[in-house]
Amino acid sequence: MMEIHSKKSLRRSEILSTAFKTILFVLAGVPFLITGCASFPSGSSPRTQQASKPEPPHSQPEAPKKTDSRTIASLRLTDQAQKLIASNQPDQAIRIIEQAIAIDPTNGQNYYFLAEAWLMKGDRNQAMSFNRLAEIYLETDAAWALKVTRQKERITIK
Repeated sequence: MMEIHSKKSLRRSEILSTAFKTILFVLAGVPFLITGCASFPSGSSPRTQQASKPEPPHSQPEAPKKTDSRTIASLRLTDQAQKLIASNQPDQAIRIIEQAIAIDPTNGQNYYFLAEAWLMKGDRNQAMSFNRLAEIYLETDAAWALKVTRQKERITIK
């Protein structure tokens, strides 16, 4: 009887260990997945390329009404990042948005603002990647879908 209990305990600890390792692997990979490999076209820097300005904050469509604490925390970070973008601080905004995405990766607004920040930095490839994600997550919201389309047009203008 003791041997069976010991085997069950050992198996349970193996499962927990595997689950824990998987969770750590996923969490460790999120920042790399989100940021990708940032690069700038040869001979340019983020300061040398100026993108068109984002639409003013007052014209932003309202955020979806969600009530769970993770979503609320993510939306607060989104608001903070939006203010950083409005005050021309894309690097700080990117860091904040990455935190928001780690909390709630289904909030398409975060991808929109991440695209906006990368566009401000002059990295159109990164901006387009995040614009595509915003397009996927916000396609059912007509107001946001329009904003994403306008952003895509600004990204593709040379």
